Amino acid sequence: MIFKTGLIVLNPRIVPKFEESLKHLKSLDVPIVRIHGYTETEIAAQDGAIFSEALDHLRTRHSCTHAATTSDDCIIPPDSFRAITQHSYHERDAEFEFFTSGWANMDETSDLAGLSDSPLPHERPLGPESYDFPTWRDVLAGPAVRKTYFTGFVGTCAPIQLWHRYPFRCFSDHPQDPGYASDYHLSRRLQADNLPIDALRAAFCLHLKTATGTLDPYPLVTGRGIFE
Repeated sequence: MIFKTGLIVLNPRIVPKFEESLKHLKSLDVPIVRIHGYTETEIAAQDGAIFSEALDHLRTRHSCTHAATTSDDCIIPPDSFRAITQHSYHERDAEFEFFTSGWANMDETSDLAGLSDSPLPHERPLGPESYDFPTWRDVLAGPAVRKTYFTGFVGTCAPIQLWHRYPFRCFSDHPQDPGYASDYHLSRRLQADNLPIDALRAAFCLHLKTATGTLDPYPLVTGRGIFE
């Protein structure tokens, strides 16, 4: 069987360094689909219909078997993308029942990595106490494949049919809430079903975040839809 991975970008903002980085993935002929101008709550509506549409776009128009996803402030170097996809194609079992993830810095000054070495204890994230973050040094000194209970949409990759089994969802606190922590929502569901998330030491990604818990002042995109 021939495997192929496309990338879905959750893309509400214009982040110049991220946009520049996509040129390197395009040079590898990676199909890239942007979910453009939606809040997390809107993407999660109707059982994640917009995200499912992006998955089907990759499958029908580009013959993709797998999909990776990333936020609009996470640079995935080409070597990291290759590592993620090649690991995803490894037939651990007949159904490929696992997710593969890169890893990233929490922000520009933190020495923590956006993974969790222990199960996520809370139904929704309450703060740092909801995670067991390793440090960069822990990850770099650790195994080539690290079991993580949290993936932060840093090249998070799986077969398309597996993504359809775990549709895009997020948390919201009131009807007008734009939504948050869709990555935590997915990670908790995978944890509940005992599906592994493999984080690859070789798949470092750069998180363009100034400080955790703040929103960097990037301009919003104009228009809404699913675009290449």
